[in-house]
Amino acid sequence: MQGLWLIAFIVQWAIVLMLVTLVIGILRYLVSVKERWNLAIPAITKYELQEQIDDFELPNVVGIKIKSIDVISRSGAIILLISPTCQSCGALLAQVLEIASRHDIIFSQPIIVIVLGAKESVEHLLSNYPGLSSSQVVILIDEQASTARQFGVDAVPTGFTVDHKGRMISQTSNPHLANWLYTVMKVPLPKEPIVTGPVTRRVPTAYLKN
Repeated sequence: MQGLWLIAFIVQWAIVLMLVTLVIGILRYLVSVKERWNLAIPAITKYELQEQIDDFELPNVVGIKIKSIDVISRSGAIILLISPTCQSCGALLAQVLEIASRHDIIFSQPIIVIVLGAKESVEHLLSNYPGLSSSQVVILIDEQASTARQFGVDAVPTGFTVDHKGRMISQTSNPHLANWLYTVMKVPLPKEPIVTGPVTRRVPTAYLKN
């Protein structure tokens, strides 16, 4: 009887060891799949979620230098990187303008629009969106595209949100699609679509003038 008990004990632990080995193998496989997935999907910015972004300082449309911390520290911000030569960026600006034109909406956090390009081209772009710049929409000009390099952004438009301490909350490589802007701002969608037609093309920041 004692011999049978010993055999049962050994078989039981052999099964346990087999199951543990199987679970470890599955976990290692899932880790390798995740690593390959991360390599297949390019990073949107160099920041992970909850990581604090670097401070920056840029001039607005009238040449006054604005420090990011002065805008973000109040309630966080939605930060959009665009360029004057990007069709998708124009679609994104149209959404920003539509929301800014709603006089019954008070933004829970401001929108910082960083335009990567020469001042003349930025002014020409903004002339197509009169009334865009306001106390709730901060337009900044980055003629050297320094913030794109600083944030590790390789194409525009790019959008992300940060909290009042500058920590990354969310980020997207397609802020003009899937109602992302309306979702993060928690505002109702417009009755009619603001963007129609194909506007999925992004512009690599390497093509922008430094």
